[in-house]
Amino acid sequence: MSETTKAIVKKFYAWNSEGDIDETKSVLHDDIVLYWNSTKGFRKYGKNQILDLINDIRSEYREVRAEITHLITEEDRAAVRLTYFVVPFENPDEEVPLVHFMAIWELKDGKLFKGYEMSYLADETPENMISFSRLPEPEEM
Repeated sequence: MSETTKAIVKKFYAWNSEGDIDETKSVLHDDIVLYWNSTKGFRKYGKNQILDLINDIRSEYREVRAEITHLITEEDRAAVRLTYFVVPFENPDEEVPLVHFMAIWELKDGKLFKGYEMSYLADETPENMISFSRLPEPEEM
């Protein structure tokens, strides 16, 4: 595998409102399947549906940015926790959290092949926005 599992997962979540979608396409296996449990219910997406969803989100916001707080890999598997932040067209001076994700990915042929994802709408609770390594000790809370 020319790229590490960690690099492939980071590249997938690095899409934004301005970047070239070809970088994202390059890490998706042709037979990718994403099983996604969201606040709107269960979804099952293939490659084209994933790319359509990304393009839809890119068109709805001035800016989109992912912040990965956890990324654990082992050979061709990864677990990732992240939050997407957006800048709405209506308020270009404010970046707000949009959604939190947890996902488990399996790679095949050096590309994302099977994903199991859960998401929920974001809020700005400080504990939701940072990694465990940056959380205050219990006595500090």
